[in-house]
Amino acid sequence: MANILSLRQRYHLVAAACIGNCLEWFDFSIYAYFAVIIGKLFFPSENGAISTLISFSVFAGGFIMRPLGSLIIGGYSDRNGRKNAMILTIACMGVGSGIIAFSPIYATIGIAAPILIIAARLLQGFSSGGEIGAATTLLIESADKKRQGVSVSLQFITQAFSSMLSIGFGAILFSLLNDKQIYSWGWRIPFVFSLLIIPIGLYIRANINEPLAEDEKYTAKRHPVREIMVKYPRDFIAAIGIIVPAAAMNYMLLNYIPTYMQIVTTLNSAVIYTITMIAPLFQMLAYFTGGILYDRIVRWNLLKNPKLLPVTCYCIAICLIILMILNVNHPIFFSVMLAIAPFFSSLGTPINITLIAASFPSHVRTTVIAVSYSISVTIFGGTTPMIISALMEMSNNNPLSSMIWLVPVVSLGLLSYWSFNERGEKNIKNGEII
Repeated sequence: MANILSLRQRYHLVAAACIGNCLEWFDFSIYAYFAVIIGKLFFPSENGAISTLISFSVFAGGFIMRPLGSLIIGGYSDRNGRKNAMILTIACMGVGSGIIAFSPIYATIGIAAPILIIAARLLQGFSSGGEIGAATTLLIESADKKRQGVSVSLQFITQAFSSMLSIGFGAILFSLLNDKQIYSWGWRIPFVFSLLIIPIGLYIRANINEPLAEDEKYTAKRHPVREIMVKYPRDFIAAIGIIVPAAAMNYMLLNYIPTYMQIVTTLNSAVIYTITMIAPLFQMLAYFTGGILYDRIVRWNLLKNPKLLPVTCYCIAICLIILMILNVNHPIFFSVMLAIAPFFSSLGTPINITLIAASFPSHVRTTVIAVSYSISVTIFGGTTPMIISALMEMSNNNPLSSMIWLVPVVSLGLLSYWSFNERGEKNIKNGEII
């Protein structure tokens, strides 16, 4: 029997998950929006495209640690509590951001500079790998039974908001500062900002009460991944696959497009970042809509095959992306597509994650969500900007070269839906995930 939480306690839990989550993803994503500058300062090369490619490679390198973080922190959460895991993740992210914020550049300390940046990105990747599972599981387990889809959507709404905050920093800094100031000290401001806010997230997370009763907590005697691979191997692998389409498309739209526009258009950086802010705004709307659809349609079996909803959305999204990149020199049309495409690529995410959560018992739930999400995002999300950047370089900036990567990846993900066996009814009582 779960602990009965007051309305105030529920709001406190939501705040703990969302505020910390927003700060973590701001720290993690801000790097991508300053990748060109960081590449030139920490990975100098005679060819600017090579510096950008290396910088995006380091961005992808942060994702290498996410599966490890999801395994270690996810297992820690399932055995020691969501609260303790969330405190650990935000602390690690703060250390990584501090290193980036105050690290001297290559011209000052030589090879030690890129080593520090790589180490910081690996630590941030380790942290974000554990954050998604612990925070999402806490939101599900603390939610009212009629609003569990919306509760999961808050996890991704705060991610989108952090992306918008990152882009906003870029737009403001490029508007107020000249190139010399940006390259000298301006790019450090967002990382310093996060360091000032992280103590607030730590305090909030340290003062929450978890929703599970004592007899429901920490029942795993060994690492949850062992039980997952013995009892649920097929569904666990399928869970990784169904997250892939959104991961690949969203990392292209939010993390590569600003750099792509700098390369192939004559728009200044401030205008580019302002246009790019449209995408996470519509993402937030999509996540909330997806949460409502889960609570109103999917959970109560009003749709015979709920998997068709995200599958249809992903097919629409990839068509819109193709239209968008073919019209990058038409700012109005491009802006409209940049709004609509992320809406459809993101709409199914709350449905996917809540379906996955409902299909696994509570003592392995954090690990399943964290590891499946981290693996899919690491292999097919974090590498997307780097791979598309390389494809563009090899094809002399042919915009359709990105589809060499995106179309097969999205198709592979869509196939996973048909092998995923939803067992939500075993972990749901009166519509509530238990």
